Amino acid sequence: MQAAPGVWFCQARPADCAWGHKMIKWFIRIVLALVLLPVMAVGIYTGWNWVQLRPDAAFVSYLKDNATPIDLRSSSPFAITEQDLNKRLILLGEIHGIAVGQDLDFALLRMLNARTGVRYYVGEFDPAQAAELNAYLDTGDEARLQRVFSLWVAESAQWGNAEFMQKIRRIATLNASLPPAKRIRFIGMDRVQDMPLMAAHLDRLLKSIPSGSWPGQSGLMETLKADVARTQNAADAMLPLAAVEASKTLSPMAPAGVDAATWKSLREAVLNLSDRATLKGRESAITASFERLARDPDMGAEKFYGFWGQFHVLDATIQGGKPFVRRLQEGDTPFKGNIVSLNIVNLDSNMMLPARQMGFAEKYISLPYSLDNPLLVFVSGINDAKEAATGPLTLFRMNAANSPYPGTNKLGAVGGLLGMLQPFVLDAASVGPNGASQYMILSKGSPATTPLPETASKSQVKESGPQ
Repeated sequence: MQAAPGVWFCQARPADCAWGHKMIKWFIRIVLALVLLPVMAVGIYTGWNWVQLRPDAAFVSYLKDNATPIDLRSSSPFAITEQDLNKRLILLGEIHGIAVGQDLDFALLRMLNARTGVRYYVGEFDPAQAAELNAYLDTGDEARLQRVFSLWVAESAQWGNAEFMQKIRRIATLNASLPPAKRIRFIGMDRVQDMPLMAAHLDRLLKSIPSGSWPGQSGLMETLKADVARTQNAADAMLPLAAVEASKTLSPMAPAGVDAATWKSLREAVLNLSDRATLKGRESAITASFERLARDPDMGAEKFYGFWGQFHVLDATIQGGKPFVRRLQEGDTPFKGNIVSLNIVNLDSNMMLPARQMGFAEKYISLPYSLDNPLLVFVSGINDAKEAATGPLTLFRMNAANSPYPGTNKLGAVGGLLGMLQPFVLDAASVGPNGASQYMILSKGSPATTPLPETASKSQVKESGPQ
């Protein structure tokens, strides 16, 4: 009778067989450790975060006393104090890619226009894009609207969504119901986003003034003759550098024979281009745009409203960076001490994300997004707000006299695994005296924004010329 496989070997060489058994046992232990240790680490990490997220009774009590529901069907859906309503600059901050932001933006703009006469929308786009949007408001020409969105769609940017485009149409409809003096106008405050569109915009303006009106005119026109000056990849090359030289002779007042409004648009475009070459970082360029706007004598006591990504509108230092609101609060313009920010915080929602940068075949993907997930992503103090919420949309006043928020980074520190990939933590000591933002909107259950079909390829955007 033959021995079972392996038995003969163990009988003949028992020491080697025992050693083999030990190796198998250690192999099994190592495999179990490799499987169980990460699971245990994730469990401990999640549990610790869950403990950290427990509601704080003092903060919950404050929020309940300062919470009001938002009804977007109302003509005044936001319970903002009269003092805050009359500030010079009111800003709404969002996390891009979530649809509710576009509805909140339109509702707030409509309310401010009706109650305090706000008519200037200072947006996250450049002066050339703003000029196209204003042309659309004036004419209803869909091609002008499509042209603004074409770059965002071609580059898979979150701004390239259907809800944003539909909001612009809603603003046009609102304008049609208003007297001319109250109609909304866009002002582009961002650094140059769309170089071909800016080149076309600048070309039109230069050709609309008499030849020789201004010493910088000929140099810019010569630069515009070069095809490379009109391409998207020339953002830090020919045209911005030419604008730096041209800006040296750019007077505040229009030259003789030049229409004042045309000169103002031309000056705005040249300075914006020049900032692209001379100012380091996007936030510096945006701040420069706001500083010029604040000192514009034509604006008098006008008030302004804008819709921006959440980082930009906070009065605090974040990971060592300074948003433009913090820079304005530290500066010396009429906006200092005259800014109110509202920030949207999302729960149980979905977000439209650019997919190709992450290796996906699709242009965009929609992912769940909720800032109360102790494993993936959460914001400190979120469960205080959840307990105090009054419905799917709740407005919290954060700057009441007894507010516990100034001097903390509650609702200002993002944690979780995704938070590690893109850290976002307010420096509590840097938070302004009225808090990082003066109001918070807690939104539950929003869908993601909807991607627009690609109306222009990248090559078409690059090659667009004068219009």
